[in-house]
Order: sequence, then structure tokens, then C-alpha cells
Amino acid sequence: MLIRNVRPWGAPAVDIVIADGTISEISAHDAMVPLADGDVDGRGRLLLPSFSDVHVHLDSTRIGL
Repeated sequence: MLIRNVRPWGAPAVDIVIADGTISEISAHDAMVPLADGDVDGRGRLLLPSFSDVHVHLDSTRIGL
């Protein structure tokens, strides 16, 4: 999968290749190269990791008893 024209954490625009669920390549975005079939156009928007709330309260679980 190729995600084109995104700004990771607000940095300059890049193109990102994702293979087997991981980022395999990051290159500077070239606006002169047309979109190919299957490319995702990020339209210059921010690229951020997913936000997850992974904290735990051990004092209020069975482990904390």
C-alpha cells in the first residue's frame, strides 16, 4: 500500500510504503508523479499513529487485590 502526500507529525510531505503491516519505505513526496491505481492520496494532511488508551489501574483489578 502506498500513502502519498502526508505529513508525519506535521513534518514536510512524504510518500509512505506499507508492506506486511509495517512501514517499509519513506520518501520525499514528488507532486509531479501522478497517483497510480491503489494509491491513497493523503492530500497533505497529518499522519499520526493511532491513539490508544492503554493505561491500567492495578489497585482496582483482581491483580491489585
